[in-house]
Amino acid sequence: RGFVYMGIMELVMRIGFLWSGLDNKKERREDVVRKRLMSLGRLLSNFSKESQRARVGIYKRERWGYRVKFEMELPGKKIFAEGKGKDLIKTVVEVREKVKRQIKGHVERLRGN
Repeated sequence: RGFVYMGIMELVMRIGFLWSGLDNKKERREDVVRKRLMSLGRLLSNFSKESQRARVGIYKRERWGYRVKFEMELPGKKIFAEGKGKDLIKTVVEVREKVKRQIKGHVERLRGN
């Protein structure tokens, strides 16, 4: 299994998706998921373009609904967050907020605050 990078996004950030258990495009809602995650790009303006790559795994299972995993390596910090929920978009937003906190904390540490 590998991640396929989908190209350069509007905010430079690249996101590769791995889908499991979601069979069709309508169920994946990729455009909506991507839009929810792209706001993270604003927090990454101080990092090189090569650093602005993320891997997102989205899994669907009958018992627990959706699992979203986010991974990114920034200089000096590996960013990782995951969430589970019955609603895909709410779960993506939950994971995004966890990632935002980690990125903001890392930026503050790099600034020495």
